[in-house]
Amino acid sequence: MTEVFDHPEHVELWEAAVRGELADWEEIFRGYRATVDWPGAAFYEELMERYPGAKVILTVRHPERWYESTLNTIYHTRKIASSPPFTVIGLFVPGVRHMKRATGIVNDLAWEETFRGRFEDREHAIQVFDRLNEEVVEHVPAERLLVYEVKEGWEPLCEFLGRGGAKGRAVPALQRHRCLPQEGPKTPGVRLRRADHYRRASRAGPARLPQPPTSVTVSKNSQGSTMPTVDTR
Repeated sequence: MTEVFDHPEHVELWEAAVRGELADWEEIFRGYRATVDWPGAAFYEELMERYPGAKVILTVRHPERWYESTLNTIYHTRKIASSPPFTVIGLFVPGVRHMKRATGIVNDLAWEETFRGRFEDREHAIQVFDRLNEEVVEHVPAERLLVYEVKEGWEPLCEFLGRGGAKGRAVPALQRHRCLPQEGPKTPGVRLRRADHYRRASRAGPARLPQPPTSVTVSKNSQGSTMPTVDTR
């Protein structure tokens, strides 16, 4: 998702995909080999078809802990982006206006389409969370899928992706809520805060490389739905 914030030229392409138009995946993923999080998460089946060599990683976690984390971080940020002060600032500051459009993509795909506008209904949200996990397992061929929990460490992930050097290396951890704002922007042009080291260490992708993506990885994003990622690292 952060890549959409960083690349205004991608917003229109993603908006077209959300409308159901033919997506220009080559343009969206030019220079990348992986995608995680929204909005790519909503299109994992399309990405698997477009990139038949792609692998899929479905990250899982305890549903109750997932819900509490998501409610107090990403969902909270969504409320900030839709607040009146943020909307007014967006009328005059292009950067904020772009961020609002990017956030709107996730709002349409995640909160409205996936959770049907009922994310604050805990029972409903967790049911959706569990159902999406099951759907990924059903739809993705076993040889292309890794169901993964972060506490398992690097080894199963690296083995699945055909990469070595994971033994004995700790997985970076960061409490993401400390990187998110607790209130709306106070000055024009402000950006949602995030820790650079979180972005470098704990995000699975996308990695900037010269060729287009050649594998799809599905992970569970912090918003709580199963999320596709393109990944051949």
